[in-house]
Amino acid sequence: MTSWTRSTLLNSQLIKSLRYAADSNAKKQASEEQKNDPLYRHRRSLLKSQWLRTDKQALAVKKLLNAYPSLKLAHDVYQRIIDCYREKNRKKARRALRELIDALAQKGSSPHCPELATLGRTLAKRRDDVLAYFTFAKSSNGPTEAINGRLETLRGIALGFRQPENYRLRSLLHSGGFTQTIRAHIRTTLHTPYTQK
Repeated sequence: MTSWTRSTLLNSQLIKSLRYAADSNAKKQASEEQKNDPLYRHRRSLLKSQWLRTDKQALAVKKLLNAYPSLKLAHDVYQRIIDCYREKNRKKARRALRELIDALAQKGSSPHCPELATLGRTLAKRRDDVLAYFTFAKSSNGPTEAINGRLETLRGIALGFRQPENYRLRSLLHSGGFTQTIRAHIRTTLHTPYTQK
């Protein structure tokens, strides 16, 4: 699973619906009430793959899915996506995931679970990116994300400079590794007594 797809799935409305699909007020509950909420108590079991659950977890999840139809719908989609990435035959997995994306993107496909409709629209927009994982073996945007992380750090360091030229110079100083040299020079200059001639 590509890092983009994984982060999209884990941060998507699907996970929110797995946790709170049946009760729209569950997000506003106090922490004590939340601990007693069965959806909250079994959230980790719900997010686990079916084959990794213990018998006790499987029984608890089965009871929850029977009690909350919208949760069952979201859970089934979640497990189907996991199965697609687990499938060894890439062509078969790609076809299955494409069919799932098409089904989710159709209007009215999940009237009782608006989070799934949102997820379907998002996946439909990014279909080529999601399905690229199956076209190019083990493709990942990890290297791109690593570079992007460094650029974001650099942007944070140069924050506050109003002149583009100063911003650029500060960025170049940091990138070139001159920051330590400059700091050392400033320290020695500040501690050296000033003598007039």
